[in-house]
Amino acid sequence: MSTIHELPQTVADPATDEGPHTTDVPRTGLPMVAKLGIAAVALAVVGTGVTVAVTHRSAPATRTSEAISMPATMSGLSALAATSDPTQSKGWMDKAAAVGKGATVVGRSYGTGQPGARTLRLVAGRTDLSGALEQAWASGAGTVVGSDQCTNNVRLTPTGTPRVRPTVMLCWRSTSTFSAYALVIDPKSTSAVPATDAATALDTLWTATAPQ
Repeated sequence: MSTIHELPQTVADPATDEGPHTTDVPRTGLPMVAKLGIAAVALAVVGTGVTVAVTHRSAPATRTSEAISMPATMSGLSALAATSDPTQSKGWMDKAAAVGKGATVVGRSYGTGQPGARTLRLVAGRTDLSGALEQAWASGAGTVVGSDQCTNNVRLTPTGTPRVRPTVMLCWRSTSTFSAYALVIDPKSTSAVPATDAATALDTLWTATAPQ
């Protein structure tokens, strides 16, 4: 024996002169289909909001004040004690702070600490260091070494005369948001310091500290 379910009857509402509606749907509130549709839209909006928020958190903007960690050793040389490292002096750090204008700028020197021994100085900053600190020693654009610019044609003071110094090599790389340079000084060298000595140290520093 089968049971027949009657479908709701469609009638007109003379009081409101509205179109046809079903008798089993209350006059207050929205039809169930409309409610489900609104709920689906609400969920879609919420879901989109969550997705945007997660995407934003996964790729935060680089902050210019974030710390930069310098390595303890570089190119077989150990970091000098703070008392022997010019970049750890108040005078140098004050200059670095002035150049950075709120952005992080740090330096570290490496060597044996013996008089006249070879030293390597590394400097990095979350700003453009072109023409600042020891990078200002460079005279001209230098030559391209990989991704770096290198030169031993330097001017040690703002009013000095640029000249090629075989015992010095300076390499640098700069962007608007991150810069670094490597300075090798070898007073007792009997031949010109190779550009690759400074470039290799700079590339190692850049890989370890530059934003990816």
